[in-house]
Amino acid sequence: MPEDDAPVGEASEAGEAISIQVHSLSGEELFHFDAAVLPSMSCSHFLEHTRQVFGSQPVHGYLKALLFEGQPVEGEQTLLELLSACDGDGVRRFTAVVVPLDFRPRPGSCDARLSVDEETGRTVTLGMERSLPGGPTHMYPAAIGAALNPGLVQYFEVKMTSARPGERVSFRMGVCRSFPDGYLGKNGDAASFWFDDGDAYTKGERFHAGGLKMSVPMKANDLVGVLVDLRSPESFSLEFVLNRQSTGPDNRRMSKVYVEGKPLYPCVSFCTNHLGCQAEVTHLGEPPEDIRPFEEKMKMDPTYFLRPEMCQQDP
Repeated sequence: MPEDDAPVGEASEAGEAISIQVHSLSGEELFHFDAAVLPSMSCSHFLEHTRQVFGSQPVHGYLKALLFEGQPVEGEQTLLELLSACDGDGVRRFTAVVVPLDFRPRPGSCDARLSVDEETGRTVTLGMERSLPGGPTHMYPAAIGAALNPGLVQYFEVKMTSARPGERVSFRMGVCRSFPDGYLGKNGDAASFWFDDGDAYTKGERFHAGGLKMSVPMKANDLVGVLVDLRSPESFSLEFVLNRQSTGPDNRRMSKVYVEGKPLYPCVSFCTNHLGCQAEVTHLGEPPEDIRPFEEKMKMDPTYFLRPEMCQQDP
């Protein structure tokens, strides 16, 4: 596995140089790095630092816990106190308890937060809570899920669960072939729907989704999904679904998003202008039965795309 030289302490302060190996429960080495551990470094601080290193590794999951000789690395006990009982050559071997995740943040960014249901190992929410010290690593932090399955029709859906009252929030969802370079939909290998704009994007172009002739901005608690047909390159289609109402396929603009033999990932993307934005993954798998097909009469009427409980209220 790749090595990550990531000292925990400041270079100007005295610290004990330690080589750290992190293994899975089965004994496989996941990654290793060198650290200068300060005498005051707590176990909880070291665990958070190791999670950051873990996030940059090609390991699909969340580092739930770290063990040293069977003891959890946690709390305010200093790391050096925990390690003092172990004689060795300077190499300290830790065991990682890894929970598999549906989604993972952009490697090395650590600025897209994941909240995990530890019983099921499934992602509950994704969100932008804060920027990194000294500024965000990326203006548009993103998280991607496991690749969609070729040969199937699949549906990915999210609900924006928090937003500033009365303010449109720049949050995007869609699909991509790799972590987006900039905002989701900037390049032709990704397609996205933007909650604040109410429009779709690919190749850096903004346009009305599917068969719509209008923008349909989404609000907190709205559902936005994307229906993807991967049964064959010839049948490939992609259509955005707003509160379970399809906007219709847009095969002409989206035709280059999928390339046979290359994975296509579900993706969410945030903007550092809207810290505190959160979204819940509400569906990822076979399409639900209650998606309503697009009809021509809907192209200029936003009321068709309201949540049912909003139909009697002002949009």
